[in-house]
Parts: sequence; structure tokens; C-alpha cells
Amino acid sequence: MNIHAGTQLAPRALPPRPEAPRFAPPPKTRKQEKPPDTLRPDNNAKPKGLCQTCASRKYKDQSGDAGVSFKGGAKAAPSIAASLVHAHEKEHVAIAEQKGRETGANVQTKVRLHAGICPECKKVYISGGTTEVTISKPSSAEQDGQGKGGIFDAAI
Repeated sequence: MNIHAGTQLAPRALPPRPEAPRFAPPPKTRKQEKPPDTLRPDNNAKPKGLCQTCASRKYKDQSGDAGVSFKGGAKAAPSIAASLVHAHEKEHVAIAEQKGRETGANVQTKVRLHAGICPECKKVYISGGTTEVTISKPSSAEQDGQGKGGIFDAAI
């Protein structure tokens, strides 16, 4: 069909739109209660996803240092246990370095974290830490400032 300028087209009626189907709401039912958890009688006993052994694990300091954390024992989530144990061991390092400064001694420290495998869930966990401290008195030559920087430390 060719349309030229000035020609009018008769309006054409569009077919009616079909109505969208209406859905009935689902029938109302009683709220179903979850069956009781037979594996955990007390749902507040442990965090989700942890076995009973991991959930009840506590960390307690066994040293004689006063002023460090975990003296009374504390629980820690497995995801942050390594950070907490490392920070605790660094408290021992700080105490040793303070004693070394007070006495003028040389202090060397080594911190180790220990790991274990949970017997129940077989996951690796941080079982504790150890801080080794070596305190040595400076030699008399070091205290006097002599003997440093030379090729030989002894005179003949």
C-alpha cells in the first residue's frame, strides 16, 4: 500500500487484549514445626558447624608470668584462635624484653604455635603456643664498648 501526502487513513480498531490469568493464592496451612534436633538436645550449646570437642575447647596460660591473658582460661572460635594465641605469646615476649631492658641483658625470643587434629571432627586447630626466652648478660667488653668493630676481639 502506498501512502501519499494528504491522504488520510481510517483508524483501525485493535483487537482487545486478553486479560492476564489470575492466580489464586496458595491455601493457608498451619505453620509446620521443625522436628527436634536429636543430635543436639540444647540448641544453644555450641555454635553452628562445630563439633562438641571444638565448641568446648578452652585456652589457659600455664606460665608463671603475671599480667598475661588466659590465666583463668577462655574459649576462642577456631577462626581466631591462632591470632589470640599469638597475641598471648607476644605478651610473654614483651615481659621478657622489659626485664632485659631493666637489667641491661640481651634478650632473644622464639614464639611457636602448636597445632593438633580434633579427634571428633578431624579438623586442624591451634592447640597452644610456646615462647622460648634466652636472656644473656652482655660481656664486659660489650659493656665497656671495647672489642667492637675491630678485626680481632683479643689482644696478644
